[in-house]
Amino acid sequence: MASSKALAGALLVTVLCFQHCSVILGNDDKVNVDYETWKAPEDIRKNFVYYLSGFDEEDRPIWIGEVGKWDARKYLEQGGQASKDLETYVDQALYRYNQSLTLRSTPERPVDDGCVLLDMEGYDLTQITHPKTIAFLLRKAHDVDIVARRMAKGFFVNANFVGERLINLLKPILGPSLQRTDVYGTNKAMWIPKVLRKLPKESLPECPVLPPEPIIFLDLQLVLAVAKLIQSKISNSSFLIVEYRTSHAMAWGWRAQTLAKILAFFEIAISIFNFIAISFNAALIFGNPAALYRLVQSNPDDYKDFLKFLGLDQKVQIATLLLLLLLCVLGLGLGLLLLSGSKKKNKSQLKAWRVTTAILYILCLPIYVVWLIYSNDILTLVISFIVIYFLGGFSFYIVYILIYEIDIEEAEMLRQRLWTDQIEP
Repeated sequence: MASSKALAGALLVTVLCFQHCSVILGNDDKVNVDYETWKAPEDIRKNFVYYLSGFDEEDRPIWIGEVGKWDARKYLEQGGQASKDLETYVDQALYRYNQSLTLRSTPERPVDDGCVLLDMEGYDLTQITHPKTIAFLLRKAHDVDIVARRMAKGFFVNANFVGERLINLLKPILGPSLQRTDVYGTNKAMWIPKVLRKLPKESLPECPVLPPEPIIFLDLQLVLAVAKLIQSKISNSSFLIVEYRTSHAMAWGWRAQTLAKILAFFEIAISIFNFIAISFNAALIFGNPAALYRLVQSNPDDYKDFLKFLGLDQKVQIATLLLLLLLCVLGLGLGLLLLSGSKKKNKSQLKAWRVTTAILYILCLPIYVVWLIYSNDILTLVISFIVIYFLGGFSFYIVYILIYEIDIEEAEMLRQRLWTDQIEP
């Protein structure tokens, strides 16, 4: 600690000597410079970037300076014209700031101050350990302080350890100005929402330090949803294409919501048809058995399984028919649930359909086992099993994609609400 204080003291003495010498030697390069027409060398303009980025709601100009990338030491070490050009360039920037206050000022709505955002990202130790550079910064700080009296809001962002040391070094000179300046570190999650509350994004079209999307300060659920949103493709199946820009999950060119509705109507229709068919057969079995027997006996090869069913105990027949009717009613209810969930894009209904349908398909397996035991037509059984369970699997997949689609749309709506600052992040 003692050695660091000694080093700081020695550096300060050296800086003061440089400042004193510059005053004695008459280092005043501001005379006879027309800042309106003067143009800095291209390398300075390229490496010392600043610009008028936009205006806030009160028509105050917003200036952006990428000062973290300013390698002043390089030009000050060269001395001569390079050093003079750099100093003139900074003075011209201050002049332009003052002039910009009049751009949107009117007698009815005068503009007396502006806004400044300085990006400190990349500022390194070589700048504040060089006496000439420190002397230059202290000298310019006096000019900046004069101009900063006409500053409404100021921001230092991405200030690392070195940047903070520089700001502390300039505090004695920029004291009043720093009271109107917010200093933020390198944690963008902390400073981005705060800056956006004071400087709206639409007034910062050229600002490189703000990300295009507010994806850093979101809650956990929204992060998961936006992570899905960022994915541009889903490769789970060859026939599925998810369009990121429209946030619509599609299959064969159809939206998942449309396919889910079609499946719901199909499930409802099949359930009603089966209910009618089973009811008709029940009426034949228990209402007019003589006619039924004549029908079966006239086509014994087509009604082998039916003959076996008629050979069962009557209680078993009734229980079987009631079970089949119950399955039809459940299928009808699930079809209506799927139709409602897909229309309203209600995730809770869709998830309830998925869980209930899975349980139903599991409970149907014993029916196929009994059918296998008593049936003579194995081919029909296999085909029926494949069709029903393939259709069920396809329905599950479409509902999964529909839920995914809803997640995307919800994430997009939340992102837009966050971006427009309608809710607190």
